[in-house]
Amino acid sequence: MSPNLENQAAEPAMTDAQKADVHENKDLAAFSYIWIFSILMFLAKRKSPFIQFHAKQGMILFGLSIVFWFIPYVRNVLEFVVLLGCAWGFIQAAQGKWDEVPFIGPLARGKISLRPSLRKAVEGVAKGVDSAKTIWRDSKNESEPTSAPPQTQSPAAPMATVTKPMEPSLQPPSDPTAPTL
Repeated sequence: MSPNLENQAAEPAMTDAQKADVHENKDLAAFSYIWIFSILMFLAKRKSPFIQFHAKQGMILFGLSIVFWFIPYVRNVLEFVVLLGCAWGFIQAAQGKWDEVPFIGPLARGKISLRPSLRKAVEGVAKGVDSAKTIWRDSKNESEPTSAPPQTQSPAAPMATVTKPMEPSLQPPSDPTAPTL
């Protein structure tokens, strides 16, 4: 089977009106993945199902991006994931495809609820933090040198320090200009 026939079988059959909508609006749909433009496209092109499909995904990515600004430590990684999602959606929309951004597409259609998904994500992050703490403690304990326990001194008999005068050959030369005591 040729690659073109395989792709045609995977995509649902579109009506002429849908094909015209895709052809006419694919550039605007691609722009809906550029942060605030997702809201503008969603409001401006209400009659275009193709733009609505991509604008909903773009709005979710935009919202996630704003939320991720306030998460310390992993903010850059999460923002990079959002950027990858935006790039994915932009390319698909520019090519006139109805492909969903992974995880975001079902969320935009309402097939996945955000609350259970966030709960699972938070549980996963918590497990990861606990694992990291355990690894950190284990590596810290392994890096400490093992030595003999310190000797304790009884308070009744303190050790005396004995100082010997230096031999004359080892004493520093005296400075003739220094005042004598």
